[in-house]
Amino acid sequence: MMKKLILCFALASLMMVGCSSSSADQVTKLELNQSSTNGTLTTKMELVHDGKKVYNQNQESVINASSESTYEAMLTSIKSYDLDTKAKNYEGAEYILTEDKDNLKITETINIDLTKLSAEGYKEMTLGQATPEENYYIDYEQTIDNLESQGFKIVE
Repeated sequence: MMKKLILCFALASLMMVGCSSSSADQVTKLELNQSSTNGTLTTKMELVHDGKKVYNQNQESVINASSESTYEAMLTSIKSYDLDTKAKNYEGAEYILTEDKDNLKITETINIDLTKLSAEGYKEMTLGQATPEENYYIDYEQTIDNLESQGFKIVE
């Protein structure tokens, strides 16, 4: 279960299609809640889109660990992905990891601007789950279908 939490925590994979352009004016908010004996995971995601293409994905995931040892194990695992360093290497990627050991809480914020992030950067930020062509774009409907199949619910 810990690996599933970590994979979900890292970045929900999005579907890729053709090329990018235009402006986005719609926002869809989604949420995923998971519980186990290790704790809880809540992921809130915001997709900025035009109904066809996703232009920004902003995600905040919060883990509330059930014990100090679980907190430490999850924190070590999350840090091993080195998303902080990866995000610094690519325009269009932002990553913030907040540790709160007193409350056994880990918050991970990932903001992706798909109009700026290169295909290589997208591959890195999705931990190799996506390998797009250079002129990729993220299809909104496929993304929603994919996220709902992972357990995300549209909240707005």
